[in-house]
Amino acid sequence: MIEKSILVLFFCAMFYVVYFDDTKYDSSDIESKDIFLSNILFLKKKIDYQRRVSFESVKGENGKERKFNPKLEMFKNNEKYKQCVIDESDQYYIDHKLINKWEKSWEEKEFNVFRGLLEENGAFQKFSIKYKILEDSPVWDLGGKDAEVDEFMLDVTRYLNSFIKIDSVNVFTVKYLIEKDWRQPLKTMPVRRKLNIILETRGVIEKGSKVVDKGNLTINLKRTKGFWQIEHLKFDTMNRFYYNKSYSYQKSEEQKSFHGISHEEASKNYTAVDGNVLSLKQSNGLAFYNFDDQTSQLSSKAFQSLKIKDNIRYIKFHDFNHDGKKDLFVITFNKNKNYLGIIIYKKNDNKYQKVYEDNYTNVKLADDLSIEVLVADFNGNGYDDILIPFSEKSGKILHLKNLSGYIENRGYFLFKKKNNENFDQTLEFSDKKYSLVNWNKDSLSDLFILDPSNPKFYVYVNNNGSELQKVIERKFNVKAQKRSQITWEDLNNDGSDDLILSQFVWKESERFLSSCKDNWNAKISDKIKNNFITKGLYIFLRQEDNLIELELEKIKHNFYAIRDLGFFDFNKDGYQDIYIARGGWSGEIKYADISSLITRYEFLKLAALLKNMPSSFDDSKLYTSIVENEKILYQTRDKKVWTSYSAMGFVKDIVLKNHGDGTFSEFDYFLNIDETKDSMGVYMADINDDGTDDLILESKNKNHSVNKKIDFNFLLSEDIANEQEEKVAAYFDKK
Repeated sequence: MIEKSILVLFFCAMFYVVYFDDTKYDSSDIESKDIFLSNILFLKKKIDYQRRVSFESVKGENGKERKFNPKLEMFKNNEKYKQCVIDESDQYYIDHKLINKWEKSWEEKEFNVFRGLLEENGAFQKFSIKYKILEDSPVWDLGGKDAEVDEFMLDVTRYLNSFIKIDSVNVFTVKYLIEKDWRQPLKTMPVRRKLNIILETRGVIEKGSKVVDKGNLTINLKRTKGFWQIEHLKFDTMNRFYYNKSYSYQKSEEQKSFHGISHEEASKNYTAVDGNVLSLKQSNGLAFYNFDDQTSQLSSKAFQSLKIKDNIRYIKFHDFNHDGKKDLFVITFNKNKNYLGIIIYKKNDNKYQKVYEDNYTNVKLADDLSIEVLVADFNGNGYDDILIPFSEKSGKILHLKNLSGYIENRGYFLFKKKNNENFDQTLEFSDKKYSLVNWNKDSLSDLFILDPSNPKFYVYVNNNGSELQKVIERKFNVKAQKRSQITWEDLNNDGSDDLILSQFVWKESERFLSSCKDNWNAKISDKIKNNFITKGLYIFLRQEDNLIELELEKIKHNFYAIRDLGFFDFNKDGYQDIYIARGGWSGEIKYADISSLITRYEFLKLAALLKNMPSSFDDSKLYTSIVENEKILYQTRDKKVWTSYSAMGFVKDIVLKNHGDGTFSEFDYFLNIDETKDSMGVYMADINDDGTDDLILESKNKNHSVNKKIDFNFLLSEDIANEQEEKVAAYFDKK
């Protein structure tokens, strides 16, 4: 009997080369969903070396002994398959070359080469847990009598790409995936009984003498009239990405504008909702517009407007009632009357209907303080509630007694206040940092508060949704800043979330422009104010007694401004590594040498605005940076005016490798400076449903040619991806 482990069967095939159709797609069938108005740089995190192994490297992998598979009769009878060998191990690798090369286009949806192979009884394995298996599966023979019938559909691929002909492929993988419900306890976790097999290839294109890795190809098979035929194809590549339906985007040399609204203005004022819907903040409320995929334009008229009398200070689109539609939560503030309003709209038939509204008096809110709203299921009923943390004027850290401040979602979207709710006293928002963490591991969200002024931290434990009980109030050995970021992640795999804190400080320094070029004899001296930088990144590990201590020294990197942190296992060693998006904030911006193209008077005007100059000035370049967003201009001799954008240079993002023993080191990966410049946010999501989280970077660099939206709230930047094909191939070959 073969051991209890998942059988992975590699079918290695030779086809031709994958060609791409560079013609434009007809976007009439596009059904895009959301748009994120900041430029988004999509970078595929596909560093699963076992699944990307090449044909040649399979042969000697792990140094295992290879021999013929007695279960596959074809290998005995067909001399052409004698190259096929197999491991005696948990995972079976079969290496062979297919003689029948498939040259038909994928539209014919036939897979003749593998027909005979799939219909043979291959290697099999019995599992300790019985799952429903296709009774007539050609690959698996587990004796399942109550098996699902007829159709064998691989769920992995949900989108198609621009690929029209298979030409040369190396490796096929067959996997058995067990889908579990993460919401259930581990021991009682139900298994979705579905056989999910991936036929995965590695496409290779020959460009002259170079061989370029085009990524993974996944093929869905469907059983029709006794034969397995192609249902869908997915080709995973850095410069083509389609999700769900056949989504498309076009590269454009110019930024699209939204009916006279600039991209920068739109990114500040528009908010993505869902479908093809954008909301626009207006002086008297919200307006909702449809976005046209074909023209990349907003509809000329709003299809709905919501009149809101006070200033909008917070908007959140969230599916509160689990109907698949994003509802709307709004906080307003009236500075003159010092009251705060909360309005909730339910989405019905693409319209927003007000279902909850209340005002809270004697609230103070400074103009420069943001409102923090925490959304979580506090009472465990399966619906997300809303918690708005306040600080009392008397100095209390939190105005929440017996959970009086949260709005309970009872499932039918009639949001009701708790009976003992009392906001009617002098309250104010502060610079305290609030975050949610499962402190006592009971699956309910607890509240962590960091007070930058003391410094102290507080932990309020959620007692079954009835109250938030303060269990910890302790001095904190690192003073947080107003711009400090709080993130929770289990870094040492002990089951407790650890605290990661980034530090920000404001600092002034004197830098000087000490020389000019050629006949520019004037020396310009001016004090230059340096923007905020970070002191570093601090890691606090949770102890067995649920206390936190500074276990790791400050990670000593010149991080500049840490814009965002992301956590995922880059190198597949079981520990969460840290991705640091640095936002492009370096000490300088190097523009092209324009010194000979501008007049001395213009140069002096520009120099008056200079700041953050490098310590050693290279007079062949003009160093400059921004005072306020989009405010510095320089003019060339042909009267073209150029504008800087919101960054002070191009710096590479950092990935810190987590060694699991409390130490971190910088991880060398394939992203270069051009890819990660100006990254403002980092997100992880399994975009293509392959079981592996993908990396999404939010970028403010308006030079990226992005004007088409794709599902999942991000835009794809083609110009960056196209540059990386050979680099990625070289990276994986090196590994």
